[in-house]
Amino acid sequence: MNEKQIDKFVYSKDGYKLYAGGVLFYDQNGIWIIKEYFRDNYRFSDIGGKYSFEDCNIYSTISREFCEETYYSFPFTYFKLIELLRDNKCEEVYICSDSQNNPTYLSLLIDVKDINFELSAQEFNMSRNKVINENPKIPVRHYSSFELFYLKFEDVEKYKIFFNFRLKQLFNRTKFLRKHLIKTQKINDPLKGDVETHL
Repeated sequence: MNEKQIDKFVYSKDGYKLYAGGVLFYDQNGIWIIKEYFRDNYRFSDIGGKYSFEDCNIYSTISREFCEETYYSFPFTYFKLIELLRDNKCEEVYICSDSQNNPTYLSLLIDVKDINFELSAQEFNMSRNKVINENPKIPVRHYSSFELFYLKFEDVEKYKIFFNFRLKQLFNRTKFLRKHLIKTQKINDPLKGDVETHL
C-alpha cells in the first residue's frame, strides 16, 4: 500500500492523524460498552472503528461505526452527533498513540440524558439476531460485537481485566472515569483513601 492509499484512511484534526474514532455513552452509575469476540474469549470496548475516506470526517466515522456495531438498533445519526458537538455535549478524548506518542484515535464521551433515544441490551439483541437469521451462511463469530453491556462503575474492578487497550486508555486519560473508579475503590477498600489508581 503506497502513501496515497494510506492517506485515504487517515483524518487530520487538531494536528493529529486519526485512524479511528468511537463513542462512550454514560450516566452517573455506569457506561455502555460493547462485548466482542476476541480470540477464544471476549473483551470490552467503546463503540467505534476505523476511518475511511468515504466518511468525510471523523465524526461521520463515529456515528457510522456506532450504527454498524449495534446493528442499527438506535437512531444515532451524524446530524445528531454534530448537534451534540455544537451544544458542547461531548467530551473529546484523544487516545492510542503511534511510535512518536501522537494520538491516533478520538473517543467521544456523551451523557445519555443528552440523546433522544434509550440504549437497550434487548434492542441490540433483537437487531443482532435479525441480522444473523437473514444471513444463515455467515458464521456467528464473524459478527464481532455480541452484547451491548451496561457496566456499573461499582463493577469496574471485576471486569477491567477484559478491557481492550482503548477502554483502558479512556479510564487513564479521562478525569470523569477516573473519578468514578476512585470512588469504587474507596467503597471496596476504604483503607486506600484518596490514592489514584491507573488501570
